[in-house]
Amino acid sequence: MTETANGITATNIKYLTVIYTLSGKERFVKCSDIAQQLSVSRPTVHAMMRTLSRCGYIQKSRYGKVTLTQSGSSKARIYSQSYESIYQYMSKICPEKTDMAETVYTFMAQVKPEHLVDICKNIVSEN
Repeated sequence: MTETANGITATNIKYLTVIYTLSGKERFVKCSDIAQQLSVSRPTVHAMMRTLSRCGYIQKSRYGKVTLTQSGSSKARIYSQSYESIYQYMSKICPEKTDMAETVYTFMAQVKPEHLVDICKNIVSEN
């Protein structure tokens, strides 16, 4: 997992958006729910939680409950809101067999979050 010039990886973004989505009504998210949502093992999720914790994006309790920090929540909100617009736009211009979800996460990892907002505004205004 290579860190990008933006300081965050596509995989980090994927996990942040899943945590953000799952934490909609609750303040915390269980690692087992993240694992189920992403179809990965719980040890894989725990390893990523350590990474996200070191980055300051989440806090994790001893019992596997995860909460987004203020910084993590801010980034996750931008990534979550940007994902759909970028996904729809790229679906129109990329070859059919492209793994669009991974393409979008990789793209977002290369762009500063504040620029994603502008990109999405431009996408919406084009349509």
